[in-house]
Amino acid sequence: MAITENESIPNPPAKSLGEKLNTWVQTVGIVIGSIIVSLWGLYAFYYKEIYIPKSAPVNITLDLLLKKSDVSETKRNSKNQRLYAIEMKVAAKNPSSRTIYLFPNRFVVYGLNTDVTYSWINDGYENFVEKNISNIKKYFCGMLPKHSPIIKRSLIVVGELFTDKFLKPNEMVGRTLIFHVPRGEYDMLEVFARIPTNAKDTKKFTVEYYYDKQNDFDYALCRITADGKVEPLKADEKGEYIDASKDIEYQKIEYQASETNSMISLW
Repeated sequence: MAITENESIPNPPAKSLGEKLNTWVQTVGIVIGSIIVSLWGLYAFYYKEIYIPKSAPVNITLDLLLKKSDVSETKRNSKNQRLYAIEMKVAAKNPSSRTIYLFPNRFVVYGLNTDVTYSWINDGYENFVEKNISNIKKYFCGMLPKHSPIIKRSLIVVGELFTDKFLKPNEMVGRTLIFHVPRGEYDMLEVFARIPTNAKDTKKFTVEYYYDKQNDFDYALCRITADGKVEPLKADEKGEYIDASKDIEYQKIEYQASETNSMISLW
């Protein structure tokens, strides 16, 4: 039906209080829902992209390989002994999602001598192992061969593996070092390598290394005091360091150490 000039469109009936309240609730619900979705998206982004990478454990993988060259016919030492060139390849990788900072690192090389003329009587060897298996670490290289016991270990090379200060996520560094040993001087070589690491670039801590004939090659995490002194931190029976001052900086560095060793025969 058409509307004439004298007629007007009737106003819609006014909404009841219940209808107004229902509309208001729906609007508020939509706004709150949008806010929740946005906050959840921000939380998911933070958790996945920031929190998880920051809280992921830091570690480093360390690989080491020794290779002996043919003995030189021309190069001889002062005792007229011909020399082997030993090639040592070492690689370190950060497989974590966080940057890892490197404390000073070291490697040591020992020359080992064995007594091939000595051999345990079978029963005697097994009986000895049965009684001393728990103390095997006190023997050279942590092992006691039946037919060629190690009778001497000599320190012949010390050095630094890498000068890098940090490794980014998935970054790898490698190095090849060469040193020489006289033929006939040693039966085997053994290398120990250690890389202490932390998760924070800090100037309050460092690592000090020690060597003596009784206690062997060792190291300790140390605090650098305000006046520049280096103080070794105490370790508990599990080898975990105890920070007496409860410094928050110590809690943040997430100290770890990666170690590896390798042996090679010179026969």
